Amino acid sequence: MDNTKFNWMEQLITFYKTQTALAAALNAFLGTTNIKTGHVYYWLRKGLPASRAIEIEAMTDGLFNRRLLCPKFFDQ
Repeated sequence: MDNTKFNWMEQLITFYKTQTALAAALNAFLGTTNIKTGHVYYWLRKGLPASRAIEIEAMTDGLFNRRLLCPKFFDQ
C-alpha cells in the first residue's frame, strides 16, 4: 500500500473526526445519500477514486488536494 495515500486519507478522516462524518459531509455536499461509511472504509484500505478526490478537494476548498489524495492517477 502507498503510505502517502494512506496518510492523507487518515488525515482526512481525522479532520472530519469519523468515517461516518466524512460520508455525511460528502452526502451533504453532493446532495445525495449514496455514500456510506463502508465506502470510506474501502477508500482507506484500497485507495480513493479520482472522481471522489476531485469532489473532496472542492468540498474542502482545496485543503485536501486531489493530487495528494489520489497520486497514482493525477501524477501520471
